[in-house]
Amino acid sequence: MDYFFVYFFLRAILLFILIVTGYFISQKQSIDQRNYWILSILAMIIYSLIEGLRYNRGTDYTYYKEMYEYALNLKSYMDIDSVEPMIGFINKPFRYIGLSYPYIFVFYSFILIFAGFFFIEKNHRVALFAIPMFFMSTIVQSENLVRQFIAFSFVLLSVNYFLTNRWIKFCMLMLMAYLTHTSSIIFLPFFFLIKYVKNPFGNLLAIIVLYITSWLWKPEYWGNFVQYFQMIQLDDFKYSGYIDNADDWFSGEKLLDFNVSTFSLVRLFLFNTGIIILGYRILEKYRDTHYPFFYFLFVFGAIFQRYTDQMELLYRIDLYFYMFWFIVLAYITYDTFYSESKNTDSKFICYFLIFNVLYDFLIPHGEIDPLKYLFIWN
Repeated sequence: MDYFFVYFFLRAILLFILIVTGYFISQKQSIDQRNYWILSILAMIIYSLIEGLRYNRGTDYTYYKEMYEYALNLKSYMDIDSVEPMIGFINKPFRYIGLSYPYIFVFYSFILIFAGFFFIEKNHRVALFAIPMFFMSTIVQSENLVRQFIAFSFVLLSVNYFLTNRWIKFCMLMLMAYLTHTSSIIFLPFFFLIKYVKNPFGNLLAIIVLYITSWLWKPEYWGNFVQYFQMIQLDDFKYSGYIDNADDWFSGEKLLDFNVSTFSLVRLFLFNTGIIILGYRILEKYRDTHYPFFYFLFVFGAIFQRYTDQMELLYRIDLYFYMFWFIVLAYITYDTFYSESKNTDSKFICYFLIFNVLYDFLIPHGEIDPLKYLFIWN
């Protein structure tokens, strides 16, 4: 029982600190870079320690622990050709000076929270909502998909450089993302599409129709395409195994079993629909910001979500786009409660969206395993 108390107490304290940090940042009409980071540093350190000092929480925790412990001689532990090199570049300096594995998990956590704050700096007016929502949106997935979220961190760092045409820094960070997790390359065509096409979907009705239609899709439908996937020749390409064994990955025993309740599916549908509608309403209002770019990234993620359901590789790729809901909802919440609009239905929907986020964050889902609430001192 003590494990639960410590776990939820630390999570609650961290959420409170992030909210307070966001509040002080958002109170300033303009904030220089120095003051922004002064206000942010304490929250980043506390986040890195609380998250980094977890123990055996996350699907591949032991895998990354052992990968770090063998970092100086990784060939003796695994086939190094199957791992992108960036994780090795990160691990080796820590291992070389003899630091134990908790230090690297603290550093992994720092990379993610630093990237989040760096990303939010250019959207500091919504920091009160964006900072805690970034935490709540990434906390579970980053524990399970460690390397992918390090790659996602580099993508977040690259976004502002992309939108301001600073190509050298953008390319360097995207290369780092690719060398951490090759799937992150999927961002490139969507980045350019959204940047140079004002509205890729045309109008709100088209978005809603595409989103609702996606719910008619069932995972077993992928079985109709397996024979076509297997015609693709990828030789030794990293993901060739997915193609060679397409019958298992797309329609067989390797499908993910999320076992999601009807209640959760209804909440998900209403949550995404609410963000799509309210987010579209404020597109023109924030056209001079980067908000439209974030909105359409989220829309792509929401539409593709049901098509990728239960497909591990596709699910992980879609997650990249869907994660941008945190910044879209932050703008929606800011506009709903800080603008002069008296739109009652917007406030009602916004309250529901916030409730949904808090519900997913606070209420444990599935079978409760006490061993998943441990920290290294346990």
